[in-house]
Amino acid sequence: MEENPIEPQITGIVTRENWSQIVAFTADTVTYENSPLAFCDLLEFRGDTFEGAECLRCWDRFTQALGEVGAPSKTIFTLRLQRDGGMLKDQFNRGPLYKGLEKVTAPDFLDIEIEHATGALDLLRTIPSELILSYHSMTSFPGISALEKIYDSMNSESPYGVKFAVHCDQANDCLELLKFAHSIQGNFALTGVMGMGPYGRVSRLLSPMLGAQLVYAYLGKAPTVPGQWEASKLSKALQVEQASPSHKWTPETLTSDILNAYAQQYQG
Repeated sequence: MEENPIEPQITGIVTRENWSQIVAFTADTVTYENSPLAFCDLLEFRGDTFEGAECLRCWDRFTQALGEVGAPSKTIFTLRLQRDGGMLKDQFNRGPLYKGLEKVTAPDFLDIEIEHATGALDLLRTIPSELILSYHSMTSFPGISALEKIYDSMNSESPYGVKFAVHCDQANDCLELLKFAHSIQGNFALTGVMGMGPYGRVSRLLSPMLGAQLVYAYLGKAPTVPGQWEASKLSKALQVEQASPSHKWTPETLTSDILNAYAQQYQG
């Protein structure tokens, strides 16, 4: 039976490096429609890339700027620790910054790693935002059994969405990750399962076809992790891939050789 197609949800990443440019899109000479934001369904504000109190000030200005241009993109607010690829020291207490969101415009979604959710969820649930639980493995592929256990932990908290981002060195890692994406499709309103490293671009191109619609992309000059696409290029590649009648991949039809061919085609 043919499955219903999944509409990709491209998530652009906002950092201290590109924040001022994004806010400048409210200027008369640069409109939202011809900016990179126009390719994004969601925008993730990486609060960990800002210093101290400027985090919430810049977040507030960012949300105002989106309102000024009438941007339809929904927002995600997150504070990444170094162990998860972020800028904050692993011992950093994120509670006061999360608490500060009660005094500014609340994001549509709050993202926190499942490993750090214990003790923080009571605070986060006081903020009128939906919860996304995430997991990152920055340097190695953890294996499917480990991902399934992490998924069970996430599921027990009944989040709105889940996100997995793991390093994939080999085609077989990517293949297993895409099969995992397919196995959990439809269980949450938002699902992201993507690779980093050599097979990151391949996984982000194909994961929506396997049931994980959230795909993260960079805005600006450089990716925040290896294997990301630039948002406009990802949007165009997804359109081409989904329009191809011969590329209706399933866990049964995908092979390591096919993924290697994709990696060769879309390297860089």
